[in-house]
Amino acid sequence: MTIQQLTYLLEVHKSGSFSLAAKNLFITQSAISNAIIGLEKEIGTPLFVRSKKGLIPTARGADVINHAKRVCASIEQISNPKTPQKKSADKDDIKQTLHSCLRCGKRITNAVC
Repeated sequence: MTIQQLTYLLEVHKSGSFSLAAKNLFITQSAISNAIIGLEKEIGTPLFVRSKKGLIPTARGADVINHAKRVCASIEQISNPKTPQKKSADKDDIKQTLHSCLRCGKRITNAVC
């Protein structure tokens, strides 16, 4: 799995749809969809229930989302060590973290949170 996939996962969760997540990240909807499908294949289970009402995280999806938040926050701390760690993040902090994660395209293997 890649940091990019985790970033996309977080944006899909935040926005509730693939198309809105793609718009927010200035990429195509198919790029988002393919990244999430690849992540689901690697993990071996669906991360969202897809319905007419939008996307709802599965139990495993919610767990992966929580881990992804911590991974991206850790990457932000590595990238900006002088930034104090906060107990809770506001929308601007999350957006900044997502953009920071997008800049890093390294592959994550055997990540433990």
